[in-house]
Amino acid sequence: MVKEQSEESISLFYQSVEVLKENSINEDFKEDLNLILHTRNYVHDALNGIDKTSLDPSIPALLSQCVSWGNVHPKGFYIIHDDSHSIEKQKVMFSQFMDWIQSSIELGYDRRKFKLPLRGKGLKFSSSESHPQLQVADIIASSMAYWADGVARGEKEDCLFLELNKLNLDKLTTNNKIWPTRNVTPSDLGTVHDGGLNAANHGAYFLMKAKANAEITT
Repeated sequence: MVKEQSEESISLFYQSVEVLKENSINEDFKEDLNLILHTRNYVHDALNGIDKTSLDPSIPALLSQCVSWGNVHPKGFYIIHDDSHSIEKQKVMFSQFMDWIQSSIELGYDRRKFKLPLRGKGLKFSSSESHPQLQVADIIASSMAYWADGVARGEKEDCLFLELNKLNLDKLTTNNKIWPTRNVTPSDLGTVHDGGLNAANHGAYFLMKAKANAEITT
């Protein structure tokens, strides 16, 4: 709905919420869903002006990748990303998350904790024709996606999947991966609250300080 913002996508969104409500046995959850359903008359105003790429999964994926690389390369690294309209629009935000002037801070809870600033020293965009590493990354990423899809559906016959499955590709994933599962409790999912800082609030404070630092520098 956010990406397309069409009447059809809006209708499908609210139909999905209705189906979810009909199949829920938790009355408190139904009340939460009612709050969403009550927004139907105001959704056009809410969507007006929202960036259609704001929920693009490539944005949190890059941030998560930077966190993982930072754990391996704490002294820093340079990022060359393939041409991406969504990521390029967020280049300033990523540079602010890489504000090394600020002291290190750990945000989040349980297994989802991460540290800021990101250990990246710069982010630039280029084509795969200019950097063979990007071509290799494309091959690895698509192979991972093909393998993960096979794991999720319990594939046992596809030849390419079986060959990929011999490579122990799971070693390339992070501890934040989530496979399809019937586990729903925090203990099952490894998300039992153990204290920590709210990532949304403190992440915003970090960005505010980074912006102020940039203004002082310029």
